[in-house]
Amino acid sequence: MAISTDYTNKFAFLFSGSADTQYIEDLREVAETLINFYGYPAANIYLVAGAIVNEFDSVNFPDPTSIFQKTGIHTHILTGAAAADLTDDLTTQIDTLMLLLDHEIVTGYQNSVFFYFTGVGERVTTPLITYYLDIAMIGATPVRVTPAWLKGTLVSYSASFAFNHINLLMQQSYSYGFFEGTNGINTISDVALRLTFTSACNSNETIDADSTGSSFTRYWTRGLQFVTRFTGMANIFADQEDTNTLVLPATNAEDKTNFLISMKKAWCFAKAQSGKTPMFEYKGDSLDYLGLPSFLIQDGQPGKALICI
Repeated sequence: MAISTDYTNKFAFLFSGSADTQYIEDLREVAETLINFYGYPAANIYLVAGAIVNEFDSVNFPDPTSIFQKTGIHTHILTGAAAADLTDDLTTQIDTLMLLLDHEIVTGYQNSVFFYFTGVGERVTTPLITYYLDIAMIGATPVRVTPAWLKGTLVSYSASFAFNHINLLMQQSYSYGFFEGTNGINTISDVALRLTFTSACNSNETIDADSTGSSFTRYWTRGLQFVTRFTGMANIFADQEDTNTLVLPATNAEDKTNFLISMKKAWCFAKAQSGKTPMFEYKGDSLDYLGLPSFLIQDGQPGKALICI
């Protein structure tokens, strides 16, 4: 089924387990890209964090320029006195979004749904290799979720798979473990599922500390915003990335002239510049998009976001 071109059918869930500047910058760059360049309605975006984020607070820290305080965005800080409470609260926040998606919008069309997780990722190797995402702290002890938790949360809404293209990006350390780890997303077998999974860090890779934001997210968002990169011969936009040779197996080459940036093209663009070893996977149809971009064609090239098309 095709992705809807109606902007009201675009939804996003953006999460940070930490209020560290690096991760808040990640959230800011992603939120600005979704709203300013892809026309996501603020009311369809859920910003969730595991720690107090002052930038979310328009009462005590008013900032009319802050994308986090754009009217209509749902902001929430996880609450609870125990680890189970915080985990349940995160699940509830995702449930709130997913319940909006559990119906067919127009026959033959699907929502575009984007999940983004940033923060501290961990890995233990004994007795077995296990991956975690820290979603909050109780004192000095991290509250963690596992690949099985994320997979189970999605599968609990498998009835809505037929109505949604789901694009998921995990920024934190060892993030690919959430795809390939025990009971990870790779074990979902629903035939109706259309899901892309982008991980900024391979399952054995730590993240670099950078107060200006994580390098992969920075380049990923720039690619989606039609910023160019230099290939050694020319400056190219992300829609011109060669997905046939940069992603194995070398199949399903995508159009390089249509001004549409798929999740695979955005991954290629960021991979070429970030210096990391990110991974890209998909289940179902790989040609998934955040939806049509908003841009002004000027002299034959995309420019600043002005018009929703």
